[in-house]
Amino acid sequence: MKKVSSGYMYGLGSALVFSSVSILGKVIMTRGVDPGIVVFWQYLVVLIALGTYFYLKKTPIGIKTPYTLLVGLFSIAANISFYFAMDLAGAGLATLLLYSSSVFTALFFFLSGIRRIPPSGWLAIFLAMVGSALTLEIFAGFSIHPLGVFLGLFAGLAYCFYGVVLDLKLAKENFLMINFFIAFQGLIIISIFNFTRDIQPWSILPQEILALLFLGLMAGILPNYLSFSSIRLIGTEKTSVVMSMELPSTVLLAFFLLNEKLNFIQALGILLVLASVLLLRSQEEPAKES
Repeated sequence: MKKVSSGYMYGLGSALVFSSVSILGKVIMTRGVDPGIVVFWQYLVVLIALGTYFYLKKTPIGIKTPYTLLVGLFSIAANISFYFAMDLAGAGLATLLLYSSSVFTALFFFLSGIRRIPPSGWLAIFLAMVGSALTLEIFAGFSIHPLGVFLGLFAGLAYCFYGVVLDLKLAKENFLMINFFIAFQGLIIISIFNFTRDIQPWSILPQEILALLFLGLMAGILPNYLSFSSIRLIGTEKTSVVMSMELPSTVLLAFFLLNEKLNFIQALGILLVLASVLLLRSQEEPAKES
């Protein structure tokens, strides 16, 4: 498969996996599990899984550039903020705010002059955001939690810089190694954070531990690897738009698997998000396909 097409497929695959993670994470937290516990187990699972992988492959563990630590801090800030935003504002709104990262990313490249964002790029971002809002039926009216909204926007900003650093500074590095150190940093930070709140990550039911182990593998390794592969091939400004397909994917999964309703407004929103991805893809230069 050609490189550009692969980049879009990786982004769509990541969005699909993340949509499953959102549903599972929401189910776990509705059972009363604190977001700090969810994040703790996610990082612990990733650290053990990748540490075991490197041990079996006899791969030396080390940091080649300080940007690895910097991207880790952005990733951790986005992850923790997102889960607490989801707890306060709901999974749908938190996810929508997270993908405001596409707007922040476009503004970064526009203001810095590093990359030019064509009119079609801005239109794709607009279609993705409006489509996501319609998919969530955001205009139908629901309660807004100010802190939840702030944390969601902060997660979007942090995720923007996570993608930018990966794209500009770490595109040629081993992402599994990057992910290992993200998990290492994250486990330390969330452990301190939980300690200050008197939260004990192990004081949960056995079935919840199994769900968290599965969530850790799903949320911490596969979708991150897919999104990094997408960033490396098509750039973070396009990947962030493609990743907005997570919301429509979540709604469609809920429709087919949970028998939830899908109305005309939501269907229109899904079509707008899909149109944003197709618009970006149609603007690719033939030379980039090789």
